[in-house]
Amino acid sequence: SDLAGFATATGTSNAQNYTPGSLAQTTWYRRTVTSGGCSDIATAIQITVNPVIANNTVNAAQSICTSTTPAGLTGTLPTGGSGSYVYLWESSTTSGVAGFATATGTSNTQNYTPGSLTLTTWYRRTVTSGSCSNTATAIQITVNPVIANNTVSAATSI
Repeated sequence: SDLAGFATATGTSNAQNYTPGSLAQTTWYRRTVTSGGCSDIATAIQITVNPVIANNTVNAAQSICTSTTPAGLTGTLPTGGSGSYVYLWESSTTSGVAGFATATGTSNTQNYTPGSLTLTTWYRRTVTSGSCSNTATAIQITVNPVIANNTVSAATSI
């Protein structure tokens, strides 16, 4: 039958347009219009529900000296979404929650290699897949000042 699997949509379903609520699974919608003794059923449209993006973490916090290059950052292979992932690495010298902008260099791969740093910097990765997006918790690379004023006074005779 033409009506197999379809039931009246939840909420207000007798208006020209319809707004679905929160969906947990892929769902098809169609509209039936009836006037007098005639009716017409529209072609069904599909709303695909992708699983949320998970397993988006970045390793690991580091401490380095000024003007040195930290070890590369490793991002886990995420799950969920549509299965195809777009990556964006961002950095901030403000904090782990504010001041982020696209990281320098190649910032669109699963892993990221920072350049030489002179300031403590936080890095995070955003993964987008289909209409889903997830931002990892930022990790901190602490930049310590180089050791200076390490001199020995002149030799003396006693």
